[in-house]
Amino acid sequence: MSNATHLLPELTTQHYADAVDSLMKIAVKDCGGSKACAMLLLNAYNSYAFNFDITDLCGLDDKLYSAALVVIRCRKEMCREPHEFMDNGGKIFEDLWDQWKRHSKKKGARS
Repeated sequence: MSNATHLLPELTTQHYADAVDSLMKIAVKDCGGSKACAMLLLNAYNSYAFNFDITDLCGLDDKLYSAALVVIRCRKEMCREPHEFMDNGGKIFEDLWDQWKRHSKKKGARS
């Protein structure tokens, strides 16, 4: 464990899966927090294709903000992409990608 994380509570793959699920439920909708949730998930999935503006976290309620922080931590600490924690995650993230590609750095880019 790195020095930066030794003071933080330990996170499990279940925490990561729950956080991804919470954010995805909002990301696929058309509501105030949808863009922030989608961009965070898609950035964790493919940072080369999707920007994430950290100030978008300010618009999330406490529950979604906490889920966002879990995804950020787990992506770094576990080195695993968020789609790995969902049944049919590859397809779900491809659909989310198509829904939000207008916000991507490289429109239509896939890798």
